[in-house]
Amino acid sequence: MVLLFTHDADDFHKCKKVISDKIKVEHTGKSVYFRVPVYTEMGEPLMLRVQFYKKYSFTLLYRNKYPIRRWDFKHTGGVKENAQGKKILIPHNKGHKHRWNEKSMDKDFYVVNDIPTNDFRKAFFAFLKEENITFKGEFLGMPMLGGF
Repeated sequence: MVLLFTHDADDFHKCKKVISDKIKVEHTGKSVYFRVPVYTEMGEPLMLRVQFYKKYSFTLLYRNKYPIRRWDFKHTGGVKENAQGKKILIPHNKGHKHRWNEKSMDKDFYVVNDIPTNDFRKAFFAFLKEENITFKGEFLGMPMLGGF
């Protein structure tokens, strides 16, 4: 049984959202990781999951499980198969995006060049802008990234 339909994921993607919590960054070895609640104008809470170590990814989750939208810059320089079974080359310095689809889940992806891959901070805020998320939060424990 599908608990998230494509049109619902699209509504979450389009609606206004805000991050207002303090973000506690966790360091696991050389990696940086955090999750932060995202509040929607629809009243349904979402979660933003971020992973960073040289390359990074941002995932907007519904019920902490279903990836509404995801941008990856960590599985690059190789070939991946998309939901339609087409093999797509993800160039070394490009990211790719996933969008939720009730049939293929988050295997619907495509290569993009609209989010910076050389600056984590710029990439983070570009993703928030694309997802219509206003940032009113605060970062704690990110000295390695310029304090944000």
